[in-house]
Amino acid sequence: MILRAAITGSSGYLGQQLMARLGADPDCEFILGLDIRRQAIELPCAAEFLRFDMTAPWELLEEFWTRLGINAGVH
Repeated sequence: MILRAAITGSSGYLGQQLMARLGADPDCEFILGLDIRRQAIELPCAAEFLRFDMTAPWELLEEFWTRLGINAGVH
């Protein structure tokens, strides 16, 4: 299965470590990073960052999850 993941807290230490590890996996096609601050990271797979406060309504993410074909989320 091809992984297209969304990761909350993507700018923190654990989020950065997870993104690096998943990004290096050949089965990971795309990562969407979500956080209130941006921390740039080079990934071997396609990636996008969305500045998002997780206390905001999750319905605001529906467009991104659908458009990007996200099939896994990590919070």
